[in-house]
Amino acid sequence: GVYTGDNDPDDQSLFVVEQNAFKSLCSGLVQQCGCLARPPWTVASFIKKGHVARVRFICPHCKQSRIWASSRVLSGHYLANQKLVHAFTCAGILPRQYMNFCTFAGIGEVKQCYISSVYNGLHYQDVIQTAAEQSMQQAECGEIQF
Repeated sequence: GVYTGDNDPDDQSLFVVEQNAFKSLCSGLVQQCGCLARPPWTVASFIKKGHVARVRFICPHCKQSRIWASSRVLSGHYLANQKLVHAFTCAGILPRQYMNFCTFAGIGEVKQCYISSVYNGLHYQDVIQTAAEQSMQQAECGEIQF
């Protein structure tokens, strides 16, 4: 079949996961809880923070819990979210286009206030302005060749 985005009730949202975070998840889920319960972990909560999943697992017997996130944190922000802001900015995609793309793809999105905090709080925009302009020029040249 072909995905048509027709609000199918079985349509699930997606999230981005770093390779090492996925390995950590897999190894953590096979480890037994201190109480040696089987099965050891169930999902207690699932929260999306932009493109990142944050999951709390709990042992159903002793109630011990573990938190897992699909991305590391860098400078107070999830690295996966920062990388996607970097990618759309360097590709010359406007924030509104990025948000629409993410909404239609179901991959979560960071809000304008987050984008502003990355740009302004980390002086990010000053650093990557040249890369964004070069990417847009390359895209225009590529379009002309077709």
